[in-house]
Amino acid sequence: MPKRFYLETSVIRSRLIGHTSIRNSLIKKLENQTRITSPFVKAEFNSGFICDLIEFYFVVSESKSIKDAIKYWTEDYRIRKIKNVDFAIADAFIGINDTDITHGLFKLRALIKVITISFNCLISRYDKNETCCHLAAVNLDFASHKTVNDTERAFVRFYEFYRKSTHEDKCKVVVLFDKSKEILKKIHEVGAGKQSFEKQQKGLDEIKSGKRKLTCSTCRIIGDTIIALECPNYAILLSLDSIFEDLCKVMGLKCEIIPSVRAMLPLGSILERLRGS
Repeated sequence: MPKRFYLETSVIRSRLIGHTSIRNSLIKKLENQTRITSPFVKAEFNSGFICDLIEFYFVVSESKSIKDAIKYWTEDYRIRKIKNVDFAIADAFIGINDTDITHGLFKLRALIKVITISFNCLISRYDKNETCCHLAAVNLDFASHKTVNDTERAFVRFYEFYRKSTHEDKCKVVVLFDKSKEILKKIHEVGAGKQSFEKQQKGLDEIKSGKRKLTCSTCRIIGDTIIALECPNYAILLSLDSIFEDLCKVMGLKCEIIPSVRAMLPLGSILERLRGS
């Protein structure tokens, strides 16, 4: 019987466009297995990774060179945004003339298309849509694009929808939290003093105290907690993020953490080999 894996955002990103070692490891691990995720994970992937690539696409379009676009992007203080685009740079720009913006944009459009289609092919089914996340319903329909302008207009609509979207009446995160009060209490107790829980703890505390309203942007802050709460009991939550190991212990869920490429190929071992040679 195939294993049933619940794929978290970092695993999906790494499986689709990650380092060769991790991608090959995940291809082997997930082959012929049931690959589950939730609409919330899809929305998190789109609002983070895909929107960052779209934003970078338009930075490239306004730059005199790809090098300038990359340097402009790295001025952003948000490490997540820089890392997301770094994933794309390795796949999209190798071998391209630095000033060939047209070719660079073509490669970026193709990459976003491949990632979007591959995401849909990777997932066997969606499950436990307890948040009723409305963001997941919006997709990039490349089949309807006849020209570059069609694609660019679609990029703008997609980007603005995700970036400007706010909490909707249909969203059930409040209901999910209400039914998960005991689990959230345990998370608070277990997470006290743990650096990996700091961001989740702060977001949950601010929501509970009324200091922060529950909006789509808030959901991004406490996304790890929501993802774990939506994981089906029968599935194995698969992630590269160690916080899920702690969350799953609290919730009594099965979990597997894929080691990062730095853990697979530590710099120390590389230096040792160089010293030996």
